[in-house]
Amino acid sequence: MLTKIFGFALISSLTARRIVLLAVALVLGACSSLNTARMVPDNDGSLKRKIASRVRVAEVVGADKVSSFGGAEFIDKAHLSTAIISALQKSAIFTSVSTNEGDIDLFVSVLSQDQKDLSIMHYTARLLVEYRFAARNGDAIWSETYDTTFSSTAFSGATRTVEAREGAVRQNLSALIQGINKRWPVK
Repeated sequence: MLTKIFGFALISSLTARRIVLLAVALVLGACSSLNTARMVPDNDGSLKRKIASRVRVAEVVGADKVSSFGGAEFIDKAHLSTAIISALQKSAIFTSVSTNEGDIDLFVSVLSQDQKDLSIMHYTARLLVEYRFAARNGDAIWSETYDTTFSSTAFSGATRTVEAREGAVRQNLSALIQGINKRWPVK
């Protein structure tokens, strides 16, 4: 409803509220989706290990939690699988990494993912993942489990949850790469 006062058109307060709420929803929604590129740890050049094997990443299991309306978006199988492949490719430890072919298989199980609101402006995400490398015949080569957390204090609640979730994955993949670099069995 428009009203004219002193020659200026004014909108009703109800219409104004709807416009503001729509604008806020659009801004928060556009900023709050998970991005696998931000889950990949930086390669600082400290990795000395090179393993002459091609890795096939099997389907991730256990990442079955989904977000609820208005709740945090949990890491799903597709996000984690893409981030794992990108992180291992970027690390250049293995000859190649893909979902199609390889000399060894990587099985990934998300054992747990959780969230904690430590205060109004402090959000922490936790991720517990088991990584198991096996030969094509099924014999275990190497296996480790990493429990990581990451906190965010971003102003926007949606941004805070996304930063924490992405950071927990990034820390987990960084621990995986460092673990392979330091503890992979020598042939």
